[in-house]
Amino acid sequence: MKMEGSEGKKANVLVVEDEWWIAEMITGILENAGYCVVGPADSVQTGLALIENHQIDAALLDVNLGTAMSYPIADALIARDVPMLLTTGYHYKDLPRQYHGVPLLGKPTTPQRILAALTQLLKAD
Repeated sequence: MKMEGSEGKKANVLVVEDEWWIAEMITGILENAGYCVVGPADSVQTGLALIENHQIDAALLDVNLGTAMSYPIADALIARDVPMLLTTGYHYKDLPRQYHGVPLLGKPTTPQRILAALTQLLKAD
């Protein structure tokens, strides 16, 4: 399993999730698998600040952050060529067209699906 980022160290994975217990679960799964978690961010503002201040190798992005959508974060990641997974209960038909090529990880999910999808994402990078 490739867990390394571009500099040969463990991959830094941004986690954006507004439900604290889901964020904690994802953080634990990733850390136990050897990834370095950046965040978690529970808002667009926090997510954007983390992108500005940290090296990000990949991201798991909840689409709906309560009162806001995470599209500005997705756009910032795309502009930096950072691969991401959209974690959501939405289907592609519910998302803006520009995100239809971004891998979608449906909710609810399992630790195995999260790790498999992230491994695929980093291999493709």
